[in-house]
Amino acid sequence: MQNIDVSQAQALLPSLLEAVFKKGDEIIFTQNEQPIAKLSSVNKINVTKASRWEPGSARGLVTIREDFDDPIVDFAEYLP
Repeated sequence: MQNIDVSQAQALLPSLLEAVFKKGDEIIFTQNEQPIAKLSSVNKINVTKASRWEPGSARGLVTIREDFDDPIVDFAEYLP
């Protein structure tokens, strides 16, 4: 989400519309540092498959060490 002052919005409108349409961004227009309007897409954004989270998409990328559950030596004085 971006915050843009109303005085800058007119000059940046084409790029702001592209960000909303292609990336799904939301733009907050401000005046005197107060939010006055929000620009967001009406239609569902066509998000690329690579940017979506899917169950199992990290399979094989994360490993847990065998000693994960072992007590931490530095915290021995705090353990019961």
